[in-house]
Amino acid sequence: MSVSTIVTALQVVHAAISGVKTASGTMPSNLATAELPLVAVWPGEAEWAYAAMDQQRQLRTYIVRVFVQSVAQGLPGPDPGYDACVALLQRFGEAYKAHSHLADKADIMWPVRDSGISGGAIELTWGQTPYWGFVFRVQIEEKE
Repeated sequence: MSVSTIVTALQVVHAAISGVKTASGTMPSNLATAELPLVAVWPGEAEWAYAAMDQQRQLRTYIVRVFVQSVAQGLPGPDPGYDACVALLQRFGEAYKAHSHLADKADIMWPVRDSGISGGAIELTWGQTPYWGFVFRVQIEEKE
């Protein structure tokens, strides 16, 4: 397996989540409103080691950023971005529980962690625009 294979496998899971509009294996150059909610996956840090019986293993954290909608600034009334995130956040957690094996030799390691809902934190800012959304950190163990 490779990092790109795991990113693609994760995006297949994400694309099947109700409410997600875009979950591509390629990184977008910008965030178009028509493509939101959009899921982008960054391969994070990894630990490379040997496992039993001369098997190699790689334990990598994948950072899953879900951009739901831009934060309304200077507009009167409540911002619907928070409400749009609540159900979607739950659906992501349930999808990871349902797909603990991404492939023959790739397993999601528990616990999976999420940031909770954010209204424009540094991890959910794109092109100086803050977005409502959340971030999951998913550890994937690959064995060869």
